[in-house]
Amino acid sequence: MSNKFARKLAKYLAVILAVAMIAGVFFMFMPSLLAEGETEETTKMNERDDEEIEIKEIANKYIYQIEELIRKYKDRPGYYKAVKTLRDYIMNIDLNNLKIEELKSLIDNFGIDKSEMKKNPVFIGDSSEMFRPADNLNRAEFATIVLRLMKVDFESSEVWYDAVMKKAKEVGFMKGDEFGNMRPKDNITLGEAIAVLVRFKNFTEAPGNIVGVPEKHWSRGYMQRAYIDGWLKRIENVKDPDRAIRRDEVAALMTKVRGLKIDKDDIDKNIAIYKTYKDVGKKNPYYYDIIENSN
Repeated sequence: MSNKFARKLAKYLAVILAVAMIAGVFFMFMPSLLAEGETEETTKMNERDDEEIEIKEIANKYIYQIEELIRKYKDRPGYYKAVKTLRDYIMNIDLNNLKIEELKSLIDNFGIDKSEMKKNPVFIGDSSEMFRPADNLNRAEFATIVLRLMKVDFESSEVWYDAVMKKAKEVGFMKGDEFGNMRPKDNITLGEAIAVLVRFKNFTEAPGNIVGVPEKHWSRGYMQRAYIDGWLKRIENVKDPDRAIRRDEVAALMTKVRGLKIDKDDIDKNIAIYKTYKDVGKKNPYYYDIIENSN
């Protein structure tokens, strides 16, 4: 082997050795480099997963609160207004775009609406979702309405109206006839209804007879008081206090007695969230009174 060839071979071997060393170093550290990159990506993925889990847990926590509120207040006064926004949020919630502060705000706003919950509806309707606006009320039904106004509970009894009439007499807004009979099944007359409401408001009878009822009629002072306070403006045939009063007329009376300010625009706009009846439409002149006093 010549020196020239030996030097050339040594050069090639040096290059091969250098390449081998570089390759060794590369393969030695490559797994860790790959692992490091993979670990970083995995960490980011895990962080995203954890964040998503946390968001879902928070969302579920608040959604549960909302559902509890809905269950608690369903069919109670104020339910339709106070819960609608929360229910809509649940139906449209997007966990990928959840704004926790917005959700908290909805919960807080519900708390603001709790005053609504205190306003008892005086009308409920029957099991068929009918109001029967042209029907008359008997004395027990009217007493029940006034007890709801007063937020007075009464004990249950075998015959439902026994407990109602007992409580009405006990509270003092119904006195019975000259023989002490409460006559729960009799239709309540206009004069009787007005007298009960005047007593309920702790008002006194008023002198005069602008209404024009018979001069010696027992209800004249009560009817005069109702006239002075504006209760009779939308009631028909007020000169006949002995006539039976209709359910829709009672709704108009309730609006006046309770001092309600009806927002017709709000009812029209949001009628879907109000309690309504199958047999009450806008053609009824007392439509808004019935809706307002049922919510």
